[in-house]
Parts: sequence; C-alpha cells; structure tokens
Amino acid sequence: MRKMKFWSIVSLLSLCFASSIAGKTDTILILHTNDIHDHVRPDYDGVGGLPYVSGYIRQMKSERKDVLVLDAGDVAEKGDMVAFATHSEMTYEALARIGYHAGAPGNHEHDFVGIPGLKKFESLAGGMKMLCINLIDENKRPRFDPSAIFDIDGVRVGVIGMIVSRKENCLDKHETAVAMAREAERLEPLTDLIVASCHFGSSDCADISRVAPNIDVFVSGHSHEVLRHHMRVPETGAVIVQAGSYAEYVGRLEIVLDMDSEKMIEVNSELVPMDHDTIPVDGPMLQWIRIKEKELTPEASRIIASSDVMIGPAQVGQLAATALREYGNSDVGFCAADQVIRAGLPIGRLDVNAFFRTGGERGY
Repeated sequence: MRKMKFWSIVSLLSLCFASSIAGKTDTILILHTNDIHDHVRPDYDGVGGLPYVSGYIRQMKSERKDVLVLDAGDVAEKGDMVAFATHSEMTYEALARIGYHAGAPGNHEHDFVGIPGLKKFESLAGGMKMLCINLIDENKRPRFDPSAIFDIDGVRVGVIGMIVSRKENCLDKHETAVAMAREAERLEPLTDLIVASCHFGSSDCADISRVAPNIDVFVSGHSHEVLRHHMRVPETGAVIVQAGSYAEYVGRLEIVLDMDSEKMIEVNSELVPMDHDTIPVDGPMLQWIRIKEKELTPEASRIIASSDVMIGPAQVGQLAATALREYGNSDVGFCAADQVIRAGLPIGRLDVNAFFRTGGERGY
C-alpha cells in the first residue's frame, strides 16, 4: 500500500515536472499567397482565381480565430484584361475584400507604378499594410513601414516586408539582410513569432536567414515555386514557404508555439489547390468581377477559337511568329517566346481573355 502511494506521488510529480518543461502552447495558422499577377477571374482549367482564394480564406476565418493572412508580392500585371483595364487597382480592391493583414510589394507593381502608385495600391487594399524595409528615400529611410505587429488571438506576430532588390533607391541583397537582422532584433522582445513577407525566392530567403537568424518564417515569392511542404534553413531552423503563382494555391502553414521559450515546437504546411469543385466560391466577388468585365472589357468573354489540346507557351510563340509573318507579308516571322509569351492556351473554348493572357499588356 505504501509502495502504491509512493509511486502515485512520483507519477504525479513527474507529470507536473513535464508540464512545467513543456510550458504554455498556442497556435497560429498563416494563410499565404504570392505572385497573383492580376489573375482575378476563375481560371480556365477549374483551378484558381481570386473568388476561390477569397472563399477559402473566408471559410478558414469563420472556423478559427488564429488566422494571419499574408501576400508576398507581385499582385499586379500578367493577368486578366479587366484587371489590366483598371491598372491592377481592382486586384488590390479584391485583396481588401478578402481581408489580408499585410503584404510586400513585388517588382512588377513597383516597376509598373512606382512609389506613388504603390501607396495608392495600399490604400485600395483595405486594412492590408504594405511593408517594405529596403525601398529607401534619398536619406536612406524606408519609404514604407518596414514592419508591423499583429495580435492574432493572443499571439504577437511581427511581420517584416521586403522586395527583390531594384536598381535605384533600394538596398541590395546583403544590405537588405543586415536591415532585416536589425529589425528582427528590435522586434524580438515585443513579439512571440517573427515572419518575413518577402518578394525573394526560397534560396535568397535562406541566405538572408543566415544573416538574420531571429526571423522564424519566410513567406517567399518572385520565383513562382510550388513548395508543397515547407523548407528548413539548417543553420537557423527558419521555415520557408511559397505558394506557386496566379492564385492557383493558398499556402497553409500551421505552427504550434511554446509561449515560454517562443520557439516553434510543431510545424505543418501544405498548398491547398483552389479547385472549383471543392473550394467554396465567394459569390459576391465573382459577380463583382463579371460586372466590372462587362463594363470595362466586354470583348474579354467573346469566344474566338477552340482547342482539343493544351497549347504550350512555345507553341503560342510559333503561332505568333506565323501571324507576324503573314501580317507583315514577309518570308520569315520571329517571336522570342521566352521573352514575350507568358502563358499557353487551355483546352476547350477560348475567349479573347485567354489570348490576352498569353502576352499580357505586351500585346494589347
């Protein structure tokens, strides 16, 4: 009897000790996109489009309180005619409808509209903060807030933004990494988790992590990588994610945090395809896009061809070269497909918008 009491006490003490080691835990779900590139319409192959991105994110927000929504840049250009007709402004208006917390600018919107245009995009995006540490003025000061802190259901998350280095008024990659390290050190005592929303590819993010080891997560972009599971930087333990491009996926990163040590003790990630058969659609957004298209680019939905096979970008380049030769009444036609053509043509009935996407604003 005494032995039983003794071992009961030992077991109870062991449980208490283990509990004290584990500490308090909390969770956060980061939903992320990158390189949307004006793909506001539902896509032709039944996967993608902002009405489905919105439907999925809204569903997650209705089910959980611990959701942080981020974008890693290149929202603008290379997409649908109606978005082009609004100079990408409607794409940022769509982000406002979805309810992003923060995002970084990409090279396409920066080079397209410059700093004043980016400021306008931020104002159109509702409460989404555009963060960027490495776009600087003549006094070397950031032109945007470099970071922001969000309270996500009790978890304090610091988010730092950055853009792939530009030729003028921008820090280079190493300078950006040093600035990121400095900002992360400043945020460290104020936050439980530090996330970089950055328009850099995964390999560049890994390089920056080695200089800025206090950053826990890199939500990356620019390189259009379909990272179905997160990467780890061996030297720092930082997590890197990226969600392809063209609103075809929403990245889902679930983190369990030890709130005492402020360490990630469990990380799970996946890319969720925006499948039209399984993802709920945001009906009001879809209707809004259709109304905008009818008003601004009514020709976009006009069917002009059909195809029984997928036509890749190289084949589109051949078609373009043939068209140029015939139009110019010449013997030879040239098209540098890798420089001019941005997309192929899907199977099925093809509207004007599908052809517009192949070259984007370059052929408008």
